[in-house]
Amino acid sequence: MSDFKKRLSNLLGFEFRKLNAGLALEILHYTRLENAPEDSDEDLLSKNILSYFISLPDSNRLKSYTRNQVDYHLILDLVPVIARLYFTGVLGKNLNLGYINQAILVGLGLQMKTFEEFCKEIKDLEVKNALPIFQKTMIKFSRLIDKCYSVYIGLSLERNSESDARTNHDQDQQNPPPKRLRIR
Repeated sequence: MSDFKKRLSNLLGFEFRKLNAGLALEILHYTRLENAPEDSDEDLLSKNILSYFISLPDSNRLKSYTRNQVDYHLILDLVPVIARLYFTGVLGKNLNLGYINQAILVGLGLQMKTFEEFCKEIKDLEVKNALPIFQKTMIKFSRLIDKCYSVYIGLSLERNSESDARTNHDQDQQNPPPKRLRIR
């Protein structure tokens, strides 16, 4: 990740908050292309990195939002994290997000604008139309985050079952079954 992209991502919430979200996206998109890592099949974060930024309860909250169980206000604290991870190429580099999806991530996540402020900048976009687009974007990230956690939970379950099998085998060798007594 370039220092420029990192600094710009951070400053969009401060000095460049008044910048049009579309222009900010164009600058970030250009730097994303310039510094894009080589394609990889894996788009998964290590468990430590993922749990540092987005905990399992955060992931569950995000999932509740994508299922229409909670309002978007309950996940607004996750949007800056997801946006930073996405635009720095750490998470979702293989996600196919459209222009408006990315613009919403920039506006709400990096510039920390409200939906009303963001929609004023984009022609012909009303809040009632932006919310479903935002939800679809969050669904994509929720699935990716769930996939990451599923892989790590699966790996830990695999390791635990292998460990249990070794422990049982060791115990069997240490404590052989009693010999049968012959009764006359």
